[in-house]
Amino acid sequence: MFMRFRQQVVTGIKSVIVMLLLGVLSLDPLVNILRQKNMDHYTDYFINQVAEGKNSDMIGLPDSEIFIIEGEDDIYEQEEFADPDDPDTNNELLIEKHEGNTDDLKLIGVIEIPSINTKVPVWEGVSVKALRFGVGRYPLSSELGSDSGNCFIMGHRNRHISTIFCRLQYIEKGAKVYVATKEDTKIEYTVVDKVCVPPEKVSAYITADEMSAPKLSLCTCISEKGKGWRFIAICERSET
Repeated sequence: MFMRFRQQVVTGIKSVIVMLLLGVLSLDPLVNILRQKNMDHYTDYFINQVAEGKNSDMIGLPDSEIFIIEGEDDIYEQEEFADPDDPDTNNELLIEKHEGNTDDLKLIGVIEIPSINTKVPVWEGVSVKALRFGVGRYPLSSELGSDSGNCFIMGHRNRHISTIFCRLQYIEKGAKVYVATKEDTKIEYTVVDKVCVPPEKVSAYITADEMSAPKLSLCTCISEKGKGWRFIAICERSET
């Protein structure tokens, strides 16, 4: 009798463990399906509402903690974007300034990369919340779609391949990148180079001469959880 009871207890414990594991394993894909649905909504909203002048570009993003991306806080600890001698470009101050009211963020465009099946909304700034639902323009870089300078875009390499910039590392030289802004619904860029750099070297790829030919730089992590080196795809604006 005791042995039978013990076996039932062990079987019950194993069942509970299996159920917990299944719950954990099934949660991330579900969250990313929801994340992708939100991003699809923002891209469609921008193209059909904001770009047409029918609605505001200030968007309220979901506040739920389920959309947290593991390692999202590390991006500000590892990158050295700012000039340490210039308080106006202090990293923490820049991030705080451009987070603003994180309940409402400015939607400034859409980036589409057909070759890697990627289409994401672009937010003004690189706050934690913005990068949970798309990619962001780093504030020291040129404006998205600018006729000169370098627009530097940052996005997470999410662990599930269906969201954000996870496929960016597979992009090839010569691939086309399309940008939609309020002023122009389809600006074409071509990938001309790909580099991998440590976080402290990223700043060298952000700014450019304001009078230089227009560029677009797309940056994400090489490894998961925001650790390690960064991958940057450098794009030049195609001649029209």
